[in-house]
Amino acid sequence: CVKIGGDVRYEARYQDYGGATQNHSYRSFSRFQLNVDARNETEWGTLRGYAEGRWDWLSAAANTDSAYLNQGFIELINPGGTIRLGKSDTPYARFIGYGSGAVFDGSYGFNNAAEVSYTFVGGNGFSGIIAVVDRRASDDFDFGIEGGLRLNQAWGSVGAIAGYDTLVEEWGAKALAHANFGAISVGANFFYSSAPNSIYSIGSGIFGDTGSEFSVLAYARAKVSDTLAVGIGAQWFDD
Repeated sequence: CVKIGGDVRYEARYQDYGGATQNHSYRSFSRFQLNVDARNETEWGTLRGYAEGRWDWLSAAANTDSAYLNQGFIELINPGGTIRLGKSDTPYARFIGYGSGAVFDGSYGFNNAAEVSYTFVGGNGFSGIIAVVDRRASDDFDFGIEGGLRLNQAWGSVGAIAGYDTLVEEWGAKALAHANFGAISVGANFFYSSAPNSIYSIGSGIFGDTGSEFSVLAYARAKVSDTLAVGIGAQWFDD
């Protein structure tokens, strides 16, 4: 069984940083993404291979083009859980949900790296994950250890995940609360990072700083129709 999909995305970006120099910039961004998802049934469960390629173009002083493998992993899926090996958005980024889901997705400790993980699926919407992820900072065996729990119900979801960065010996944690009210859903993420130089730092580079210790990201979405939704997100940083 093979499924092929993808999308094309275009953005026009304008940023005004204010200040004495009145710095501002305008750029265009375009992306083509191709997804290939192949699955086969085995005596141990469903064997899955997934690849996600991206071709990006960004206008700047000199136009830049790039092509890269954004995700490429193998999974063995059975009713009790899933083993994943390969390059992926890390569990800390994806397991309890990404950011706001709006145009401004927020800063939430996103990372994309090689991982070995096991996701446990229990009853009544309960799941958990444990993973080792590649730190990607040197040729040495530096890694992050991540683990989380999540509960999904018709009314929404709650979850928490933590990670430890062995390279800089620092850690981060975040929690999610999400609620559904018919066509409207709201949620909030709460973040902590013990240091701005770890892979779990929040807010690094957004305002030219090195990151914050605490942060809160809140969002709301309204489903207008089966194919259209509107969303808003806002984030507070303690630094």
